Amino acid sequence: MISITQSLKQLAIAKPLKFNLLQLQSAPCPVLSCYKSVHPDWLPEKPKRPATIYMAWVKDHHSSVKEKMPHAQPKDVIKQCSQQYKSVSDTVKEGYKRQRSQLLVDYKQRLNNYQYQMENLSGKQKVEYQAMLQEIEDKREKRKINGDKNKLKKMLHELGKPKRVKSPYQLFMIEYLQKQKPKGTDQKMNFFKEVIQDISKQWKGLSEKERQKYETVSEAAKEQYNKDLVKWENNMKRQGLPLLVGLSIRSLNEKSLQGIINIIETA
Repeated sequence: MISITQSLKQLAIAKPLKFNLLQLQSAPCPVLSCYKSVHPDWLPEKPKRPATIYMAWVKDHHSSVKEKMPHAQPKDVIKQCSQQYKSVSDTVKEGYKRQRSQLLVDYKQRLNNYQYQMENLSGKQKVEYQAMLQEIEDKREKRKINGDKNKLKKMLHELGKPKRVKSPYQLFMIEYLQKQKPKGTDQKMNFFKEVIQDISKQWKGLSEKERQKYETVSEAAKEQYNKDLVKWENNMKRQGLPLLVGLSIRSLNEKSLQGIINIIETA
């Protein structure tokens, strides 16, 4: 039987769980979310171009194909749809073509109306609209940078860089989460709203002796991490990648991220 201390030692060096401190702190709220787009009443909604014949057919048959492949990945379902579409008769395709032609007529009318409304926005509305576009672009750039940071982290892991040790509080949090994993999206949303306060409350209520086991495991793992990190950094220097020594991914901008990624890929 595995003791609590042994379990904590495994947690201290294990791969990050689905729930980590950063995710919990930045968990989306159903009411307030920084990713929730706000569409002002004065801004006309741009009409969407009708789907292609292929996409319209896939939309109509995706559910039936998925029912026959309940355990398949989404990309495999799409592949199956593509295979089936190859055998669709010209008569069926012609029906979708006529339907799309009708939708295109309506689309062009709504697009002309949209363009007219956009041209006649007030000066204040145009300024607000440009600010919205800038905000969207900023978020897009932020997602791109975060994606590159995750890519670089993965590359460093593949190069053997040891992972940072979890703090005593993180060990306690992971132990808590393993006992109370939520099921389903709705339960996760409610779970996230309550779990942070509860974890903090329970942590503060621990006695010094109870905290000691988490601190001991974390400190021992940290000593081993420092030794492994020195070995890894020396190895990177021998491989001609000294720029990775002491690298702080958090402070890198997009240009620096791309440069380091390119260097690693061509090394």
